[in-house]
Amino acid sequence: MGQNGNVWEWNESAFDGINNSSSEDRAIRAGAWGNTGNGLRASVRFDSSPAVSSSNVGFRVASVPEPSCAMLLLSAGLLALARRRRRSARE
Repeated sequence: MGQNGNVWEWNESAFDGINNSSSEDRAIRAGAWGNTGNGLRASVRFDSSPAVSSSNVGFRVASVPEPSCAMLLLSAGLLALARRRRRSARE
């Protein structure tokens, strides 16, 4: 989220939507650093051969949370722990 413009992002699916060959063109979307504003939208997609390399086509790791997300989770956990301790102190 919020990373449009870094690189064109590879998609797992083929451009035509039918994954029947590993060598057919794959969809890339979201634009690279050299694109104009319209080319940076997530809805923009083009096709590219998986055999071609480029400095502005890549992938993003989605399993690592952004630091702000980790801070929100940590804050929520600490708040829940404080509430639990407050309840047990009342009893």
